[in-house]
Amino acid sequence: MKRDLFDYLVYLLSLVASITGIIGFYQIVGPSLNDQGKWGVIFLGILVLWFMGHNLYLISKYRKDIRYKNLFEDINLAFAHLHKINRYCNAINDDNYELHIKFMSEMLKDGLDAFVGAFSNLTNSKCAICIKYVSENSNKMLEVSTFIRDSTSKAKRISKEREKTQHLVIRNDNFKLIIDSIANRNPSYKGYYFCGNLPLEEPFSNSRLDECPNWPPRKLKIRFFDRIYRQLSWPLDYKCIIVVPLLPLVKDEQTIDGLRGFLCLDSPKVNAFNRKVDTAILQGIADGLYNKIDILFKLLKKDEEKNKRQN
Repeated sequence: MKRDLFDYLVYLLSLVASITGIIGFYQIVGPSLNDQGKWGVIFLGILVLWFMGHNLYLISKYRKDIRYKNLFEDINLAFAHLHKINRYCNAINDDNYELHIKFMSEMLKDGLDAFVGAFSNLTNSKCAICIKYVSENSNKMLEVSTFIRDSTSKAKRISKEREKTQHLVIRNDNFKLIIDSIANRNPSYKGYYFCGNLPLEEPFSNSRLDECPNWPPRKLKIRFFDRIYRQLSWPLDYKCIIVVPLLPLVKDEQTIDGLRGFLCLDSPKVNAFNRKVDTAILQGIADGLYNKIDILFKLLKKDEEKNKRQN
């Protein structure tokens, strides 16, 4: 981060020096130049500014590429937390399911904290990550609820009451697209939902947006101003999102019956994630989480059955 700021500071100073030099040169030498000379100076000035802009693009692009090295190091540490779950499960030899569930949930949260920290460092934004599970309500309709999320977003984003809210799949395009694609064996399905700029995504159904009375905003006639207005009016905490199903990575093993839920990563920064690279990383994380979630859900079921017997 400090290195990035240094690069941008050097760029800013170079830009100011270049513009000052062009203006100064034109002020001093300009009066003695003919029309061709003046246009030549203007052309060189435009050329310098173009190269400066291109340099800014290269700084922003390749600085992020370099940060991927640290991302993979951080992800390795996150997986270390998940591997603890496997070792812990192998040592379970009693029916104190409530204690085991609590301990495994804490290890999952530690893993999510490490994952979100890695992506926050990568994107220079405050990312959030959560695991959502799928259930069927009394009307036989699929619902999605938050099972666990990283510590920072849990503390800052929503209340405990809203955290328990169950969202119908049919009212959320991201979950609906994935479930429909898996159920119908859609050949064009990539294995994830990705959107780099949600405020401009039309149409986009989300049950959280349904709770916002001022969304969607009124349409402006000029497209440029309409896009700015939508960005400023966006009511949610995130603008860029990746959602992957909690399924094995091998497509032949991906079925609706095997679906355990979703892994959701988001950022308040537009186009924070790389569609090709970051989705592949998140799919690998979801594959690593799959059997841990499976074990945890089995323990939850056993604990529920135990409580029924005791009552």
